[in-house]
Amino acid sequence: MKHAKQQCMRGAALGLLAVGALCAAGQAYAQAAYPSAEAAAEALATSISTGDEEQLKYVLGADFQRYVPQDSVSRDDVYAFLAAWSKHHEVVAAGPASAAFIVGQHGWSFPAPILKGARGWHFDVREGAREMQRRRIDRNEDAAIATLQALCEAQQRYRSSVGQGRPAQRIVSREGQHDGLYWQSDGQSPAQSPLNDDALVMGANVPVDAALHGYRYAILPASDETGCAFAAWPAVYGRSGQYSFVIGPGGKVAESDLGRQSTVADFDQRGRANEKWGDALS
Repeated sequence: MKHAKQQCMRGAALGLLAVGALCAAGQAYAQAAYPSAEAAAEALATSISTGDEEQLKYVLGADFQRYVPQDSVSRDDVYAFLAAWSKHHEVVAAGPASAAFIVGQHGWSFPAPILKGARGWHFDVREGAREMQRRRIDRNEDAAIATLQALCEAQQRYRSSVGQGRPAQRIVSREGQHDGLYWQSDGQSPAQSPLNDDALVMGANVPVDAALHGYRYAILPASDETGCAFAAWPAVYGRSGQYSFVIGPGGKVAESDLGRQSTVADFDQRGRANEKWGDALS
């Protein structure tokens, strides 16, 4: 299974720093080439450490904004990168004309590889943009699995409290009710809501930009009394995620690439009848 045992991605602050470093380049600068991959990596690190925006533009080239959207980077992100760099950094060959810039003690690599061209070694910002997108999808998919597991834990808490042994049939309760896994506290509720207000951005119709971890979630018909039966699918297939997931009794998660047309209506049919899901919901 692609994601079930995958560790959480490390270096979130480093990732933000990478976006900001790439986004510093302007349209009026040609990209530098260096005599070695090590020299290219050193130039990038020096530019970041000195805050020299002009040098960053020179190191990373003129056209990367076509591939990476403008973003902002806090000084904390810069400090995180520099702290990791000071503990460990190296350039690792990935082939005769390609290398990776590794920073920190956990093997985080700068998204853009360093390639050897006719003029020398340079950062491939196009591939860097694609790699950042892949990493974003991986983080979202891991977070979606963790959210499904949290939903099953919330069902258990619901059943042992206001549900009186019965699982909730909704993620968000109807107004004035406690028939879902989340309700707004009014100071008089018989028990604390099993979910926090993240539940408000889990729904099947939540706006794309608000979707929790880039995914939408829904309760599925459960095959046993635990009520552990939920689905998660990308809010934007290929951009916020690729795989869809279901979780069933015992916390077993199944995944499948259902393509661009998946909606909540697919999951009851596929979860119960389609062999893609195996026995995850049985």
